[in-house]
Amino acid sequence: GQDSERTFTIEIPSIVVDNKNTLPVTKTISIFPGVENNIEIICYWELPQIENFSITQLPQEKGILVSFDVQGQAVKRALSYYTPDGTLIGLPWSATSSVGGWSYTIPGKAGGFYRIKAKIQGPSGATRETDFVSFFYFTGKLLKLSVMLTTANSAKINWVPYGKADFGKYRIELTHPSGSRTFEITDKNTSQYTITGLQPADFYSTQPYTCTLYVLNNNGEEICHSDSIEIRTLPPEVEIQQFMVTPSLVGQGDKVNVSAKIICPGAFTRKVYLYLDKETTPFYNTYGSQDTHPQGIDISASVDAPTKSGKHFIRLVVENDIYPGRKEDERVFTVSSYEKPRIEKDEIPIDIFANKPTEFSFLILNPTQSGEKFEYNIDWGDGKIEKDIIQAQTVKTKGISLVKEKQVEEKGQALNFKLTHTYSQAKNYNINLIVNSFNKEGTLVSEPLVISIEVKIKPPIIELSQKSSSGNQYEFSIKAKQESYPIKSWQIDFGDGLGPQSGTGEVEKTVSHTYLGEAPTKDGFRVSFNVITEVDNQNYTKEIYVRPTGEIIKPFADEVETAKITGQEQQAVDLSLEKIQVNNEVVLGEKTPVIVQVKNNANIQIKSCSLTLQTDDGFRETKEITLGPNGLVSEEFLWEPKNKERQNIKASLSYQQDVNRKNNLAVVTVEVKEKEVSEGKPIDLEVFELKAPQEVVVGQSISVNSIIRNNSEVEVEKILVNFKTEEGFRDQRSIFLKPSAEEKVIFNWTPTKEGKQKITVEIEYKEDKNSDNNSKTQFVEVKRKQEERPEIDLSLERLETKGEILLNEKTELTVWIRNKSKSLAEKCAILLETEDGFQDKKVLDINPNKLERISFSWTPRKEGRQKVTSYLEYPQDADPKNNKITEIVEVKGKKEVDLSITDVRLRRIIIAGEPLDIEVSIKNDSGIEIREALIILETEDGFREKRNIFLKPNAQERIGFTWTPHREGRQRITATLECREDQNPRNNSLSQEVEVRAGRGGERFPREPEERFPREPEER
Repeated sequence: GQDSERTFTIEIPSIVVDNKNTLPVTKTISIFPGVENNIEIICYWELPQIENFSITQLPQEKGILVSFDVQGQAVKRALSYYTPDGTLIGLPWSATSSVGGWSYTIPGKAGGFYRIKAKIQGPSGATRETDFVSFFYFTGKLLKLSVMLTTANSAKINWVPYGKADFGKYRIELTHPSGSRTFEITDKNTSQYTITGLQPADFYSTQPYTCTLYVLNNNGEEICHSDSIEIRTLPPEVEIQQFMVTPSLVGQGDKVNVSAKIICPGAFTRKVYLYLDKETTPFYNTYGSQDTHPQGIDISASVDAPTKSGKHFIRLVVENDIYPGRKEDERVFTVSSYEKPRIEKDEIPIDIFANKPTEFSFLILNPTQSGEKFEYNIDWGDGKIEKDIIQAQTVKTKGISLVKEKQVEEKGQALNFKLTHTYSQAKNYNINLIVNSFNKEGTLVSEPLVISIEVKIKPPIIELSQKSSSGNQYEFSIKAKQESYPIKSWQIDFGDGLGPQSGTGEVEKTVSHTYLGEAPTKDGFRVSFNVITEVDNQNYTKEIYVRPTGEIIKPFADEVETAKITGQEQQAVDLSLEKIQVNNEVVLGEKTPVIVQVKNNANIQIKSCSLTLQTDDGFRETKEITLGPNGLVSEEFLWEPKNKERQNIKASLSYQQDVNRKNNLAVVTVEVKEKEVSEGKPIDLEVFELKAPQEVVVGQSISVNSIIRNNSEVEVEKILVNFKTEEGFRDQRSIFLKPSAEEKVIFNWTPTKEGKQKITVEIEYKEDKNSDNNSKTQFVEVKRKQEERPEIDLSLERLETKGEILLNEKTELTVWIRNKSKSLAEKCAILLETEDGFQDKKVLDINPNKLERISFSWTPRKEGRQKVTSYLEYPQDADPKNNKITEIVEVKGKKEVDLSITDVRLRRIIIAGEPLDIEVSIKNDSGIEIREALIILETEDGFREKRNIFLKPNAQERIGFTWTPHREGRQRITATLECREDQNPRNNSLSQEVEVRAGRGGERFPREPEERFPREPEER
């Protein structure tokens, strides 16, 4: 009813349409009087959720793929992201609305953290967006591939681990003119790899290896790859191996032995020198500049120890044509103020029997001058070695003490000790005795004492006696007890042919026998007790005669008896077999002589008497013999055994006129052995090796070492080894060698003439079938003894390091040198070397009685414990024992940097338009100092501020920012930490959502952050 225009506001709340909520709508309209208005209000559904929001890295560094889904309502979409340098980039809204999935590709121009969010816009203009999501985009440059350490044949590389979920494996590609190689690693946390089998630099000095690291995903596709780096190997370095100086403690003037092996692969060694202490003239100098030794050089030399007690050293110097050009090493030995023990034999028994304990007596001639305690080491020559303490206390008082059942006594100036040993076999042996003396300075070793002995067989104890008799009843006492060898068997024969008694092993008993026949001779029955021993099968016999007094005794056959034979009176004939003799060892298949003794007990000549010998294996032979009156004949038979077993050898006589045939039969038992394999093989002895120093000094004793080898398969005894020199010196040793064995024979020689001399070691043995290898010769240069130089004493006091030592970082090493003398030491050379190949040398003058220091700058190339050694070179130094100092240092690998943002602090009530203080807590979890790092604080309303920070090792800092919010509502505050050295960037960002309230005066702040809109990426 009114005639003026009216304005109405229509509000439609959220309602449900098609099972979806609509957005609330408010619309203001004007209505005029008399006009009918049809009002249409469009209600929009609520914006759908952004689903399946994902961010992935594209292969081959082609960028970042961002995708998300929207279902149920057509919307426009857009994307916003921060690049690693903090630039905010906004992609424009899509031109059309649609439903479904979308994807964007963000160009990956730089590696690092990207912060990305997705946005959608409905028809009403309402928007929905995700929070910013951080994503680390990994590029090949971030791998930071580098070489840590190289050798002649290997290289150790390292990189920053990829460590993301799509990791499949690493692939290392190595290219070189010699060929290409590929290595694969499946452990995503691996950050190091050692490549082996590389060529040393001198083979391809101008062509390095090219190395590239690839990161592949689970499908084998390349994610990224590093920049290619060059690997240059080192040239082959000469190595000094097995460098030994023996013994470590020597007496004054004793011989010091030096041995070493020089390995020089690919390098040509020109010279090898050995120096004693700081002498400038080597005592060993070999190998000319034209010689090459790819298989290595064996060094063997000796030198007389200095007469001054204390520490001394042998310096080995190798010069070669390729890196490092010069290599040195040294070994220390000590010259004792004590004498080495001098030993000799005291009492050695003349008769030494097998299996019988024998006592040997030896003397130490200088016990007081040699040490406080002594130990012997004796090789008895039969494979047994004995070692024990001789004296447990200082030998200063006379008397006798027992140490482990070894009798020890001091006889005046000499110390006597006795040892007992039992040999199991009879043969020749060489006893080798060495005595060690222990004193407060260490251990001194005597020269070896070699004694040749002969071990004999001691026969068994055999006893046979008549114990009692009654008529023809007799009792005999027998005893057989072993000496050298056990008793194998025994037998007592009563002489009447009625059968002997026998047994095995030792025996001591009484045996009985009854004689039933007549006595064969006027002496009666011959009772024999025969014993055979083990090992040698030797026969031992004891005999007695008995004459029974019973009625059965008839006239003795050797008494004169007349008989009518063809009208003549003749004496009765009595022949007897006396004994059968056989060798101790009867060998199968070899002819063995068997000797049978026959006796004529009558005083007449006997002709055509038959003597028969037969054995168990079928041998049988008969001979006709003639015996003179009361004569004794020995007849030899040759028997070739055919069976390996115990056999009886029987001899029998046949003579028709023999009146007593009971003694016409004799039997012995023998053991037939197989022929030894080595039997009959030729003997071949060889001087296998001869070693002596190439340079010696007149008047100083040296050791000449030789090795004598038995190349045959038989034992050889009494081998004479002769040593001779051109100046007329002679020496000889007698040795024993088992089959295929060898023995070291040492001769001591003190040259008396200057010049080049030939020394010879030769074997003297008549049965040697090969005399071509029975001698060896060597030339020795005998020089005049050098004059002593004036004394100047310099010493290296200490070697110091400064602070912690890190791999590939320069550090300072300081050496302190003292001049203990009263004279100026000019041009002293101080050398420093480390295990990783560093070498440096500096020269300085040191005033009298002054302590000086000199510094070296070293960049370690090898991680871990290293030996750092400094040498002082001054030829006039009289006491070089303190001219070397060594320290063990720990080189730590470059520490892994790990920085993290641990907290973002601000007050709970935040008012738009009012300044707000924010504290960001940063922690350094590594042990090194961080000098370049950047902390960035940014908010969604466009605030962004950077701070450069400095962090001490394992320190925590709080960095303050001031932010004035310019937009109400919920906002995300993000703190980001950037540091190139950080190995763990995953904890370098921290975000927090806050609520910004309206200003206190009711002022509203709707301002949005500015965005730049580049060209929209391609949709997929």
